[in-house]
Amino acid sequence: MTFNKEDTPAIGRAIYQEKIRPTLGPEHKGKIVVIDVKSGDYEIADEDLVATRRLRERQPNAYTWAERVGYPAVYKMGARFRSVNRD
Repeated sequence: MTFNKEDTPAIGRAIYQEKIRPTLGPEHKGKIVVIDVKSGDYEIADEDLVATRRLRERQPNAYTWAERVGYPAVYKMGARFRSVNRD
């Protein structure tokens, strides 16, 4: 299969929604999930750099996508960061 890096966001969101999100509980809210969109491997941590480093130990050539559990975006811009009722 040929991988196109422009597809990273769509693939990353799909892996998160279909495979990872259903396995997460309330204790994961606010944590960062970093996903290798080529392998589907992922890592969860409080900080994106921690998750990315751990994932890259296993998948050095990973194309990564990140999600924040329970929020619509990984990072916030502005004064408020609202959670969503999805998780």
